[in-house]
Amino acid sequence: MEVLMRAWVQRAIVGLTVVVCMGCVLLASLFFLIRRNACSNEVLQTLDVSGVRFEVESASCDLIAKDEVVNVYAMRLGGKQYWPFSSWGRHRTLIFRYDPGRDDNPLPSITVPSQSSIRILIPEVSSIAVQNRKWENMSISYEIDKVYYPAKSN
Repeated sequence: MEVLMRAWVQRAIVGLTVVVCMGCVLLASLFFLIRRNACSNEVLQTLDVSGVRFEVESASCDLIAKDEVVNVYAMRLGGKQYWPFSSWGRHRTLIFRYDPGRDDNPLPSITVPSQSSIRILIPEVSSIAVQNRKWENMSISYEIDKVYYPAKSN
């Protein structure tokens, strides 16, 4: 009787372990599928000025809480590219990232007043995550009228 009971307990433990492991695998797979499709990027504006291309891109993630940022990228314009997949290897640099705060906030205005400077103007942002002051051999100046949640300075 005791041997039979011991064998039954061992089988029950093995069965329970298998069920728990399968449940963990299913939950991890479900989380991966939800997380993979939770973020989206959309190019809102492309501007070519003085041999530089600027891309303004909205990045939105919606998993537990909605997180939206606007990224501004800069890249040098090259010659004509005839290969169909040439844009895959493009090198763009993030120069400005901010939280717009609202969907109806205007996009930044980007100008190149001289060969050595870039100027970014925007009326308001919620907060700023990245604000580079230099890109390659060009200085970047910002004119932001209102930042609702400025970074804390030490």
